[in-house]
Amino acid sequence: MEQRGGIALCPQETLLYIFSYLEYGHLVKLIPVCRSWNALLSSEVVWKGYCSKYKLTRDFFEMPPSASSKELFRNFHTQFLGYTEEFPRLFGVLLNFKNWLEANKEQFHFRIRTGVSRERLEAFRKDLETLLKVKDLTLPKDFCCWYLLMNGQHRGDPGFFGYYAFYDYYADLFLLDTDIIMANMKELVARNYFPGVLPFATGGVRIISLVLNPSQPGLSQFSKGYVVSNKEGKNTYFPLAESFYAYVKHHVDNLLSGNLVVKDHSICLFPRLNIPTATTENVKISVSTLYIPEKSTNIKHLYTYSISMEMDSEVEADKYDCQLETRHWDITSNGRTETVDGPGVIGEYPEVFPGSFFSYESCCPLLVPTGTMGGSFCMRRARDNGRFNAIVPTFTFSPPPLITEQMVAQNETQQQDPMNK
Repeated sequence: MEQRGGIALCPQETLLYIFSYLEYGHLVKLIPVCRSWNALLSSEVVWKGYCSKYKLTRDFFEMPPSASSKELFRNFHTQFLGYTEEFPRLFGVLLNFKNWLEANKEQFHFRIRTGVSRERLEAFRKDLETLLKVKDLTLPKDFCCWYLLMNGQHRGDPGFFGYYAFYDYYADLFLLDTDIIMANMKELVARNYFPGVLPFATGGVRIISLVLNPSQPGLSQFSKGYVVSNKEGKNTYFPLAESFYAYVKHHVDNLLSGNLVVKDHSICLFPRLNIPTATTENVKISVSTLYIPEKSTNIKHLYTYSISMEMDSEVEADKYDCQLETRHWDITSNGRTETVDGPGVIGEYPEVFPGSFFSYESCCPLLVPTGTMGGSFCMRRARDNGRFNAIVPTFTFSPPPLITEQMVAQNETQQQDPMNK
């Protein structure tokens, strides 16, 4: 029966405001209430607002431009039912990555891979359940939502999570698709190894995983859903983030801020912002460090560092040209200082002149988790063969802090605040 009173007669603006707080399933139930609501809930006005709320685009869902906003939202709701809280956050991260990708497409060639279907994701979960012999296995919702958006990455593309290298070691961290994840898990189980984690990114000998069962060896200090990296040795892990969302968002935020940049057509994981820098006779030296958990233990902690040496192109030609001859280091940890001297750097003797840039990577093992390192490079001037010490600023070796959701929320607030730009 057609209702003629009460809330049904509210002004359209009021109804739209009320409807904006309702979920899709509730809205559908309101359509037959009365003709006016039926007309309102069939219009573009309502559904365009919902699509805007979730930043939905027809391109992402591979729908034609003629598709209505209602059809677009229904498609979204079908694919992401149960993940409507996770979707806006993770879809926002993916959109930010796409925008960064567009701005860097000449240097970084990466193809966004289509997400897995709900049916395939459920089959993946059930296969894991059977493989691990776990009843009612649940996967973290942020992980599931991301894989509905983007199922790993295309083979042959540079690693989504970036790379680092030193000496003969190279790790390019690839985001694995569900098929590769399952193949890796089957291999582990075939070796009678039940790690309690789900590896989703690998590079070199590094494995980045999601904690599924904290009761397994080495995982008792973590909660389910934590992101961890393997350490050297069995059943030892280093915590990276308290959730998959925090880990992925932190990575993309670093790309957007310029803290991570493209080098050699891949994302270089040595940070570039707020790093120690010193300039001596127009020779500018900067240092960036990384902790390498996969080559660290509880009694050995390995760090790699990247040193760049450059001279501004505006510097007067020939006046400050020089060449590195020797290096001097003071390495301090556990209350002791070790001095290291030697010729060149990694077998090279770089020349520095206006517009030049040279960088290299090396590593430093410590017996304790933290330490410092600093020193100088002895440079020989080209104009008179005189020598001077170019200062290498003291830099710190320290494991990175746990990435929390509060941390990434604060970063987002700072990015949106015009006073921080």
